[in-house]
Amino acid sequence: MIVKEFFLSPEIFTNIYCNGIIAERLENLLRYVKNSGFLISLNNKDWFNNVNKFINLFDDNDKEQYKNKFMLTTLLKTLDTQKRIEYHPKSKIIPEKEDDWLNIAKETDSQRKIDFIFSKSGDCSFNTHTMDELKGELLERIQEPVSYYETKNIDNFAKVFQNILGYAREVNIIDPYFY
Repeated sequence: MIVKEFFLSPEIFTNIYCNGIIAERLENLLRYVKNSGFLISLNNKDWFNNVNKFINLFDDNDKEQYKNKFMLTTLLKTLDTQKRIEYHPKSKIIPEKEDDWLNIAKETDSQRKIDFIFSKSGDCSFNTHTMDELKGELLERIQEPVSYYETKNIDNFAKVFQNILGYAREVNIIDPYFY
């Protein structure tokens, strides 16, 4: 299975935006990330701290907000514990609003590809169509048999492992022709 990288703007986690169907989509996405991806925390811990700040603003007296707060907090802690949140170095841009985060994400994407960038608006909107595509793509990848690659040169070899090596803790290669 191929590992995917996801960036979600911290604004997605605001209590005004993150309710009803959006909360369900977010929960599903975070569960997919847990199984086959990584969340990108831009500016080292800044993204993670911003997300937690927004989640803590949820109203504990509102049943739906309380439920969403609990669900998001639990999933994010699980992702962090399982090392599914990748902390990227600080950018030259100091993020203060949604557009700043997107600019940092796009800057990072130009240097190192991020598979999915989500925000609450604009050309990366967190909407049903995108989530349905993502769900279908991830389910197809899970059901696909193992892929075999024939590497005839070192460049092809690097391409095969490019997506895996960024997060690998250990890689074992068994190949009688690879020295």
